[in-house]
Amino acid sequence: MSGRKFHRTVGNEKLKKRAKIVAHLSVSHESLLLFCDPFVHAERTFLRCSFRADLGHCAHLLSAFYSEGLSESALRVILRATLNALEHLHSRGVIHRSVCAENIWLDSDGQIRLALTRHATRISDCPKWIGVEDRVHEFTSDLSEMVAWLAPEVLMQDLNGYGADSDIYSVGICLCELANGVVPFQEMEPLRILYEKLSGSAPVLLDSTHCEGTECFGRRTFSKELHEFLGEVLEQRRPTATELLHKYGNSLFAFGPDFSLRKALADYLPLAKPIV
Repeated sequence: MSGRKFHRTVGNEKLKKRAKIVAHLSVSHESLLLFCDPFVHAERTFLRCSFRADLGHCAHLLSAFYSEGLSESALRVILRATLNALEHLHSRGVIHRSVCAENIWLDSDGQIRLALTRHATRISDCPKWIGVEDRVHEFTSDLSEMVAWLAPEVLMQDLNGYGADSDIYSVGICLCELANGVVPFQEMEPLRILYEKLSGSAPVLLDSTHCEGTECFGRRTFSKELHEFLGEVLEQRRPTATELLHKYGNSLFAFGPDFSLRKALADYLPLAKPIV
């Protein structure tokens, strides 16, 4: 792995919370990006991580090279890495709460990682109702920037709370973001987004199935399995990351014995250029 480092600034309280979660995870994971090694500069605390990420995050890829979305081949490898990271987090009682294109990082060496952000929380650290141990009843003010990606039950802020499956809903929104080049619900006010999600409104993959005759989206067709995957993760009752990896292991996530993620990223994202 390259010695080049990038960093992001955080508040002291969020740093303590993040450090606690990182310590709880105990071991790193190949699909998870943990910011670590805190340092202070100009009275600001930074987190640093040794990960080259020379292709940037997926939101950068969309804005700079793929405004109409990524190919299904690229989507499949990104989805698998994201689900692997969530499987690791959920098995340790951590909810990510910010699965989106901006938090999925790639490098030309063939690594795809989901960044653990300040929004992540441990279920065991959150206030609970008596007898309800696997639900969270917390909505911090900074989560408002993630409204478009959050599951309906997170936005409801009611007595039922939410669990790790809320991240699976966010995977669906992120999939639409990556496939269509735009974030679903992004142009709406937060209350309108809540209304649409509670009313069962769900985004779709823009291809010939839904946009027949349109110049850009009408000339491509995503697989039946990818449409099915999206439908499952946006349902009220959703599979776990483990169940999704198993169910689609022989279709969406089936890669041959000679598969190389490094070569795949070069082939599936030919326009992407390393960030100098």
